[in-house]
Amino acid sequence: MVFSLLILLTALACSNSLPFDDNIPQLPVCEKVDQCSCDFIIQPGDVEPINLHSLVDGHKPTFETKGKSDKTGLEYTFYYNPCLNFSEYGCKDAGICRTRLGTKSYNLANLSTVDFEYQDATRSVVASYKSKVNDKYITSEVELVCDQSEYDGKFEFVGNPSELYYKFKLTHRCACHGTCPPSSPKLSGGDIPLQLKVERDCSN
Repeated sequence: MVFSLLILLTALACSNSLPFDDNIPQLPVCEKVDQCSCDFIIQPGDVEPINLHSLVDGHKPTFETKGKSDKTGLEYTFYYNPCLNFSEYGCKDAGICRTRLGTKSYNLANLSTVDFEYQDATRSVVASYKSKVNDKYITSEVELVCDQSEYDGKFEFVGNPSELYYKFKLTHRCACHGTCPPSSPKLSGGDIPLQLKVERDCSN
């Protein structure tokens, strides 16, 4: 009786601790490899990259789109390079640049700050960036929409609920995990690939 009770308590302790163990990621995830690729992990050992390197050609904007601000109603032009910062259209070292004729341009994304996050609601990966403008931090999110038929890519402005938060969509076949082959970019010190580590003491 005592032995059975001990087994039951051990099993409950193991089952209750697993969801809250920081060493065990809640899958699926997309772990950053560098500033424009991540490893999409559905389950341990099942890894397929999302790689955007083939979308860019040097330090210049790859995509352009227009959109009206939710707050001001003014129309802006947005330029985006998912892999390399560029210095054009009044922006310096920008991943996303917001421009409007006769007004100052703003850098909405520093690519070195990118974080990739899988969202259950849309079943897509979102690349999130930070940028400091006038002592305030702006967050820009680009939803990576998988479309196997989209070879040119489509970049869209979704909206800005506040002046410190911008949302975009990038639709491309390379947003599909396992579609575009991984490249071998030179990684900076902050772009070392993360390793998936799963430890379970209660596997038996």
